[in-house]
Amino acid sequence: MKKVLVITCRFSQPDKVGAIRSRGIARYLERFGWHPVFILPVTPYPPGMKLDVSEAHPPYQKHVKLLLNREGKKRLRETAFPLPPFPERVYSFFRGLVEFPDPYAGWIPFAYYVACDIMERENIRHMITISDPVSCHLAGYRIKRRFPGVFWLADFRDPWALYVPNRGMKLLEKKLERKTLGLADAISMVTPSLSKDYQDAFPGKRVYTITNGFDPDEMSMGMERRSGPFTIIHTGSLYGGLRSPEPLFKAVYELLREKGIGDISLKFYGEPGQWLMEMANKHGVAGKVESHGRIGRSEILGMQRNCHVLFLPWNRMSEGKKVLTGKIFEYLAAMRPILYTGEEDSDIAGLLRETGAGVTCPDAQAVKKVVLEWYMEWKNLGEVRYRGDRKGIMKYSHVEMASSFAGVLESGQSDLTCERKDPHKKKGGENG
Repeated sequence: MKKVLVITCRFSQPDKVGAIRSRGIARYLERFGWHPVFILPVTPYPPGMKLDVSEAHPPYQKHVKLLLNREGKKRLRETAFPLPPFPERVYSFFRGLVEFPDPYAGWIPFAYYVACDIMERENIRHMITISDPVSCHLAGYRIKRRFPGVFWLADFRDPWALYVPNRGMKLLEKKLERKTLGLADAISMVTPSLSKDYQDAFPGKRVYTITNGFDPDEMSMGMERRSGPFTIIHTGSLYGGLRSPEPLFKAVYELLREKGIGDISLKFYGEPGQWLMEMANKHGVAGKVESHGRIGRSEILGMQRNCHVLFLPWNRMSEGKKVLTGKIFEYLAAMRPILYTGEEDSDIAGLLRETGAGVTCPDAQAVKKVVLEWYMEWKNLGEVRYRGDRKGIMKYSHVEMASSFAGVLESGQSDLTCERKDPHKKKGGENG
């Protein structure tokens, strides 16, 4: 079985959205002939899966926190890894203080030396780096310079600096992005729109779309009978109102006033903050809104399956149309109707049309119409029927995601084979 080095910082906490993509690779990539070898920073949390993993010394700024944690201290003491030369460790410490481009900047030399040790011992010729943090790509850049014949795929869950304004440190970050990705053999993004923008920005690169997904083992059978009032829920962060439920609140208020709908409940799980209840009070629906703190992932998945409607608010960031949040894939797996208050030309709207898993409502009046239809269906049938296409939804499972990664790696395998077979191709040296 062919091996691929995977560098990521998000893995050990499965309830964190950043870990889901990496864990999907770990679980399913071997089905397609590729054995992933992971490099992770040491954390207080063991990976929790049977996998081939090497842990690198964490940034010194996170080292102290580990030493203050009993389990973290134990794991740090028991983990053996090659360390950089002393001058590099000093440099790593001061670089970590700056936290440019992110808090894992000080981890780069540690990841690099562990990676070099593994790649030399096991003759690994393929590498995936996953961000965020983008320091994983900076480690990949350094590894690629050391091993120029390695096929490197830089994978992004979120864009790096392409969309940020050209000011101060952000301008430096954009230059760093261009320099780093200039050495990558391929780039992968999680939405078609992001892929197009990165292809335009890096015309000489192969840019692939590999969407996020859901674990098929977590997919609902769709047979639950839901009791209680007509319930619409949202799970996860609203980012201080950047994803605003205001259109839903306006629509529900009008339905309460005009149609006398009383048995409806809007539930929010995550850390929305006091502002959510203030907004609900402002729109006259505070009595119908429940704001809950964070709960465990298994509980969240149960809540998603047992509601009547799942709510996904519009992302008001400048590139909001191009975002396929990880939450949408959890929602697909729950197999409940999805109410999305975004724009029809967004990537999420396209996904909902393709799968039939939900509807897009760009304003409060559209929300009002759809909620009333679903509410009346619930009143008459005791349930809101699910109209999603299961076969279409399965295209967004982690199995398909792993298959896509394997396809990109196979293209790199072909490139390396051509290089070995071409007797006229000049042999590149290492750049240190």
